[in-house]
Amino acid sequence: MNAIALVRHGFTSPRSRGVDWSGEWTGRVERYKLGEPFFPAWQRALSSSAEYALLVDDAIECRASDLRLLHRVLAANPAVDGLTLDSGALGPVYGIAPSPKSGARIPWTASRLPVLPPWLTLLRIERWRDAAPAETVEFFLLREAERKVAARLDVAALPFDATNWAGDLVEHAGTLLAADYAAAAAHGHSVVPPQFQVTVPGTRQWRADAVPAIGRPCFAIVCPSIRPDFLGETVESVLAQTWDNWELRIGIDGPKEIQLRRIAAVLDPFKSDPRIHIRRYPHGGTGPTRRRLASASRGDFVMTLDDDDRLPPHTLARFAEAIAERPDAVLLRGGTRVFGLCESYLPPRLRYRIGAVSNDLFEVNQPFAVRRDVLEAFGGFEWDPNLKNAGEDSDLFLKIDREQLPVVVIDEPLYERRLSTLNQTLDCTSDECAQHIRFLYGKHNPPGWQLADVRFSDHGTHVGMQTLHRRRDQAEAVVCSTRFMNFQQVGSRDGVVVDLEVTSLCNAVCTFCPRTHLERHARFMSLETVAKVADSIRREKTPPMVVLAGIGESTLHPDLNDIVRILAGAGARVCLTTNGWNLSLDSVDALVAAGLSELNVSLNAASAPTHAAVMQLKNFAGIVESCRSVALARPMRWPALEFHVSFVVTDRNEGEVHDFVEQWQIDGVSQIWLHRLTNRRGLLAPDCRPGDTDGLAVKYADNPRIIVDLFPERDGPANLCRVARGVDFVSVDGDMLLCAQDYESRHKFGNIAHADLGRLHEMKLLTHLRGETAATCTGCTFCPPSFRSAYGGPYSIVQAGAV
Repeated sequence: MNAIALVRHGFTSPRSRGVDWSGEWTGRVERYKLGEPFFPAWQRALSSSAEYALLVDDAIECRASDLRLLHRVLAANPAVDGLTLDSGALGPVYGIAPSPKSGARIPWTASRLPVLPPWLTLLRIERWRDAAPAETVEFFLLREAERKVAARLDVAALPFDATNWAGDLVEHAGTLLAADYAAAAAHGHSVVPPQFQVTVPGTRQWRADAVPAIGRPCFAIVCPSIRPDFLGETVESVLAQTWDNWELRIGIDGPKEIQLRRIAAVLDPFKSDPRIHIRRYPHGGTGPTRRRLASASRGDFVMTLDDDDRLPPHTLARFAEAIAERPDAVLLRGGTRVFGLCESYLPPRLRYRIGAVSNDLFEVNQPFAVRRDVLEAFGGFEWDPNLKNAGEDSDLFLKIDREQLPVVVIDEPLYERRLSTLNQTLDCTSDECAQHIRFLYGKHNPPGWQLADVRFSDHGTHVGMQTLHRRRDQAEAVVCSTRFMNFQQVGSRDGVVVDLEVTSLCNAVCTFCPRTHLERHARFMSLETVAKVADSIRREKTPPMVVLAGIGESTLHPDLNDIVRILAGAGARVCLTTNGWNLSLDSVDALVAAGLSELNVSLNAASAPTHAAVMQLKNFAGIVESCRSVALARPMRWPALEFHVSFVVTDRNEGEVHDFVEQWQIDGVSQIWLHRLTNRRGLLAPDCRPGDTDGLAVKYADNPRIIVDLFPERDGPANLCRVARGVDFVSVDGDMLLCAQDYESRHKFGNIAHADLGRLHEMKLLTHLRGETAATCTGCTFCPPSFRSAYGGPYSIVQAGAV
């Protein structure tokens, strides 16, 4: 078969890494990323000599048997232009009824389709040569629905999660889908299912006389206050605005008496400014307080400001400039700079509507400025009484989405949001948050549509949310997908791994481990200390993973089985890293019986001479034989155990990496880890240098069993080390240290005997963020580049009550 495969990759749950036609295929593979325009890939297909084009997403399992069937049936039916396999996803995504069942004895039947799906389709290239250009493969197929003959084969259902697929599409290709839908609507194409009716609300122009023009706008800044800690800084940021036509309305929202006195003292120096209005209210929450303040305001535009945040000096001037450029603008939005516990810029995202359903419930809604007359026409700020009278900003944005009012988006940092220990604990339960989602969609979904399901996913500093909506009594459904910053993430321990150093003794002398600098020599962690760690784990909502590693060989501890039993009994997933010297089938039997979940052997070589040079260990052949015995026995003897082998890539052993990978791609080995060598914060000997892992990452990108760099560079706070954030290192003495790179125990944040893991974790992060570990961190290649290159002193105050 002469074919070209156009593979779209980048879905969050890939099921296929490639196309395998078992030698029957004589074409090539063209890959393009989700969110990239489709038509350039199609033009490459047209310029090829291929007879067929396979359109496939990596979210679907691309089985050779299915592809052979598609080709055989398409080749035998010249009247058919394109063919797909049946999938239950066709119904909810495209609103297409299931294929009619046949009584024939053949294992498949064929039926007509109004439109082909993009996730697994085989096309005759010649029949589609004159197809109109499209940004997305979805609309490439949708636009040709009325003139191309399409069919499907009814075989065993494809293993396919349509909700994740559609959510990924909205999140990464929403702008392209919106452009395609606008073009399709302009040309009168009617075959567009609701899932692909993507629009960006607020982008259409109004007539110049639709709203009265505002010459020199006055901004009413409303600020509910219940805390005094940073309120003075907040007010000063308003006074520093270069645009002077504003009023600041502060509503003291019924705090406790001691806080009330402190707020009064903070505000006393500002009382003489006629632009600042201060009112005291009974406690009602942000929604009622913002409504009262906005109703009393006299500004042309209403802005909100929290009592611990700040406005950059040019914010109002930039908004005024945008109003002059777009006099019909009803809402202005800008970007937010997060500071304090972490540093990040959050740009204002485009909001989408999927069909008639709003895609974005939550995001960083500040800064925004809304016309006061429009806000009043909506009835002022409204809130959700089920969520402590909050959610008024989300409610307002959903109203503006629904009415398609003109919005100006300014991709600049026009608001500074502080993350401190004061706002790191939400007092809302998960049930209250779920009820809030139901409340908002119940209020704003179009008639006939209801919320069917909600899914959350963790993306480091952000949370992903997918919602499934169904039209009552009809097959149509839409998936919305959005992402918002998890402002509680930095102050929580969710996803944090505990690195437990059960011994500082080691029988290896690795060139990449500067043990000569180790301050804590040849000691064993007591079972009492292990029990303290276990007690702390029991108190956590989600028990963490505990890795027995540290700067020692854990299998040398005489009570290792008891340690695993204690930690596993507390609910932890226990993992062990070893050099393999004491590994045997009997030892693994005992460890698994005690509760071990994961085992990693650090080999770092493919030959005995290199192993001896890098680790100064003897008996390489015996260690390899033990590892092979464990790997071969694992599937039947310990099926729940994960077994990995690892390799730290240095200039001394990088020539053996590929041999190592080939040697261990055997049944029973779960993953092969290829570690990037860090500089151990500058303690490594000058002749120990890292090997090339970038080339390895490219070479093994399509092999899910080979992991290159367990701690890759990720998007995240510019002033927060990903290892300090993600790994809690507890030394053999029970001290929480900054990380495993702290060989000299320079930074101790308390002992597990006197405080739990959560408290020690918080103390570590606050110390790190204040810059008190800078002498250590700036010389370490694990730290963010901005931290390493120029540490300029402590970041903004982050502790509660600090001045």
